[in-house]
Amino acid sequence: MEDLVAAATVQVLPAESLFAKMDIPLVLLESLREEVPVVIADVLPLAELLERPVGLAVSPAAPARLAEAVLTLLDSPGLRADMGREGRSLVRRVYDARGVAAAYGRLYDELLLEG
Repeated sequence: MEDLVAAATVQVLPAESLFAKMDIPLVLLESLREEVPVVIADVLPLAELLERPVGLAVSPAAPARLAEAVLTLLDSPGLRADMGREGRSLVRRVYDARGVAAAYGRLYDELLLEG
């Protein structure tokens, strides 16, 4: 899967809803890890990814804007590279399995101390 994701220039996921799915789909995290910028819907929780400049968000009801965002990234190798580096950094800092496990451990310890 890594090779397939890494072969992409841009990852596009304009989903209107992630009901009954992961908050941040693994395919997006895998893309960011491989320095592939994303074009996503400007809905929560997807839009939380863009607290760092790792891609572009568009309204899922605006197909012309979706096409414009994809073309912007395809036509801007420097922007893609910058967003790619930010994406890899974000995944390493926030979504790394060891880091997430450690954060849950700290939360559980904190809850146990309060209880």
